[in-house]
Amino acid sequence: MIEEKGYIAMLIGVLKDGRTAEERAAAARGLGFIGGEEAVVALSSTLAEGRTSEERGAAAESLGRALANSR
Repeated sequence: MIEEKGYIAMLIGVLKDGRTAEERAAAARGLGFIGGEEAVVALSSTLAEGRTSEERGAAAESLGRALANSR
């Protein structure tokens, strides 16, 4: 079983280096549900610098979810 830190690191890796926009968007969604500082930083970066509108959109939605869940 992967512990939470390992899971977050894996999702951030897919978010940055996933082969397809669908993979990167799915990683963004996962990070949105997990939340936390690392997820927020990675999602913010993707929102600003994402390669496709699909992943930027997923990052925006997920960033909102991550921030809402952390309050």
